[in-house]
Amino acid sequence: QGSMTWPGGSKYVGNFKQGLRHFEGTYTFPNGDEYLGNWNQGDRFWDGTMTYENGDKYVGEWLKNKKHGQGTMTHFTGDKYVGEWKNDKYHGMGVFTDNNGYHYEGLYINNMKDPDYEEKKIKADKEKRLAKAKAEKEQRLAKAKKERKMKLQLEVKCANKAATASNDFAAKKIYESCMAANK
Repeated sequence: QGSMTWPGGSKYVGNFKQGLRHFEGTYTFPNGDEYLGNWNQGDRFWDGTMTYENGDKYVGEWLKNKKHGQGTMTHFTGDKYVGEWKNDKYHGMGVFTDNNGYHYEGLYINNMKDPDYEEKKIKADKEKRLAKAKAEKEQRLAKAKKERKMKLQLEVKCANKAATASNDFAAKKIYESCMAANK
């Protein structure tokens, strides 16, 4: 652990490993930007917070000095992006809100909204609803089939009991009594 200051004005305070920034530390850039977080062999890595001199702030995951993984960028203007990053760009699912209230939740590819995302989402939602409706219908049909089978079995059981009666009137009463008792 220690600190290092460079002639250009950068400064690092934190842990070192084999002369490189490693594990936890704070690096201040010559322009006033500051990174507080984890390092791996001299690179910003894992989790960290980058506060920019202009007031922007990024809190999230890093991979080899680039925003990569889950993170939140809050701009000094009030604009905010929360979501996935890849190689310093919005990439994956994310939510962008600007200071005027504009809100977009969807898929980003290399900092750009996927123009087909809404259409794909609508199609996927429709397919999901259709699949759910189909599964529910199959469950209802299976339940009805099971109920019909059980009713038929009961009717056969009661009919067999009624067949032992000495006359039609007694058979009818045995059948009705059997059906009522087994509902």
